[in-house]
Amino acid sequence: MTWKLYNDAAGTQVFSGTMPFVTTSDNPGVPQDAVLYYIEKELDPVDNGAYRMVAADGGNILLFPSDLNPGTGHEVAEIKLATSAAGLDFATAGAPLSLGPQLYSGVSNAVAVHVRVTTSITTPGVSIELGFDKNETHILAA
Repeated sequence: MTWKLYNDAAGTQVFSGTMPFVTTSDNPGVPQDAVLYYIEKELDPVDNGAYRMVAADGGNILLFPSDLNPGTGHEVAEIKLATSAAGLDFATAGAPLSLGPQLYSGVSNAVAVHVRVTTSITTPGVSIELGFDKNETHILAA
C-alpha cells in the first residue's frame, strides 16, 4: 500500500515527475503554480478510509521537494509547497510541507499539494525533473 501523488483529485493519473512548467525567453522568474493530490487508493478501492499513515517519529508527515537532476532545470530552492493556493504566498521555498500527524486512505481523503515554481531558468523548456520525498512513516489500520 502506498500513498502516491496524482495529477487529478480522482486519482486516475499518477504524477510522473513531469510538471507542465513551461519556461520561455519572455517569462523567466514568473511563478507558475500546479496542484497534485496525495492519495492511497490501492488497498482502499471502496474509499472507506480503512488505513492511515503516521510519521514513524510520532510527529507530522512531511513532504519534501526534490531535484531529480541537480544542476539542471529547477532547483529545490525554487519550489514552494502548501496545502492551499493562498498558502503558497507564505510558504518557504525548498522547505518541506507538513501534512499533519496522520493521513487516511481513499480518494475522498485526498490531500491537495499546491506547488509553485519560481524559476531562474531562461532557456525555453518543460520541467521534467521534480520529485517529492517524505519522512519515514508507518501504515496502520484505521
